[in-house]
Amino acid sequence: MRKSELLIKTTEKNENRARIKSKNALRGAYLELLGENKDHSDIRIVDIAERANINRGTFYAYYPSIDALEIDATKSLTEKLLAPIMELPMKVVFDSPMKYVKMILGIIQDNFDLVKSLAKTRYSSDFIHSFVSEFIKKAKEDPSLEEYKNKLEKNIELFEFLVSLVLNGITGVVLDSITGAINSSVKNISAHFIESTKLIAAYIKRIEELDTIIRPANVLISPTADYKI
Repeated sequence: MRKSELLIKTTEKNENRARIKSKNALRGAYLELLGENKDHSDIRIVDIAERANINRGTFYAYYPSIDALEIDATKSLTEKLLAPIMELPMKVVFDSPMKYVKMILGIIQDNFDLVKSLAKTRYSSDFIHSFVSEFIKKAKEDPSLEEYKNKLEKNIELFEFLVSLVLNGITGVVLDSITGAINSSVKNISAHFIESTKLIAAYIKRIEELDTIIRPANVLISPTADYKI
């Protein structure tokens, strides 16, 4: 390799490092300001630049607006939070769903600062959408789920619905807990979720039992009936 080529490659590498460092600083500064209970509309570009120790012109070199920075920051947080979740063994989902839920909540607790920052952005729903789509994609491709492959293919619509229902529920409740929309700590969510699942399962089982008893007599089950579990 010629010296000129080596110099060009070294320069490009240094420029990439500087770019990454600057973008990380800007994302971090914005999230810090949000964490100080500042409203999005109260944060100015000059505030972000000063906190990141970067001049205003450099901000515009990477982002056309604060909205673009917030979207990028949310994407970065999502990738960091999804990484350890996607490493969990998928087989656990089918062998012991509640164990998988506990593992997810454990990761959320271990990365609470990330989740707290994510909850304060206006695009936190992007995390939930990414979580659901990545989970379904991995479930379809994971070799450890070979024994469930036929069932998945035959019931893919139901599977995607259940995944969306459960994961939207878990992550949505966690984010609501952090923002104060609901009065429950993240630590208690696991217990509440498990208890809720048991109640739903018991209710469904009771309805199935009643359906078995009543249908032979050609009696319709009233949707307003007071069924006791």
